[in-house]
Amino acid sequence: MRWALWCALSAMLLTQSATAATYQAKGPIERRYAVEGPWATTTSVSGGPCDREGHVCDIWYPSDLGSNPLKGQADGFRHPVIVFANGTADSVAADKNAYFLRHLASWGFIVIRSRDGGTGQGDTVRDTAHYLLGLSRDPQSVFFDKVDAAKIGLAGHSQGAATATLLFSRNDPLFKTYVPIETPLRAVCVVANCTIDLGALPQVTRGSIFYIGGDLDVV
Repeated sequence: MRWALWCALSAMLLTQSATAATYQAKGPIERRYAVEGPWATTTSVSGGPCDREGHVCDIWYPSDLGSNPLKGQADGFRHPVIVFANGTADSVAADKNAYFLRHLASWGFIVIRSRDGGTGQGDTVRDTAHYLLGLSRDPQSVFFDKVDAAKIGLAGHSQGAATATLLFSRNDPLFKTYVPIETPLRAVCVVANCTIDLGALPQVTRGSIFYIGGDLDVV
């Protein structure tokens, strides 16, 4: 079911920027997840830097943390996490991809992303995940004991997609699954320092990956 959710919501991401008002979901799975999930959501910004380069993090999360209305569970639920890696940018606005990321939160995920627009080798991406894990161990945080550390996924767009694939190729133990969206040409990654060692992919022994692309994206 998690893969079905990813498919449906990713289709929304790839179409909503140009045709959000007119796009019609196709098929029962996409129609189900195109609507808001059962969780009300809250958006927050980290109180300070969340990665080694000094960027702040944006976080979208279920307002009633610990509940799971899909299972009739009022408390004690630990939420899966999605870390998002941005595409190339000199600066990332707070509302960049916010429509998509908040929508994921409405389906029970805690979603976090650093505002780094040059994710490259993935150092700031991993920092972002560790930042949230630190909050989950802090009794003063709303995320205390609310994070499922065994269910952290990494999604990324453009350069961020290449970063996600790169970390997957390295058997990174932090993430359980990866969703690269519109991975750029290899030449682009040479410049952006996100080149994937293709020979490493057959050697991957852990995790799963779901590639999403569009044939009209020439980059």
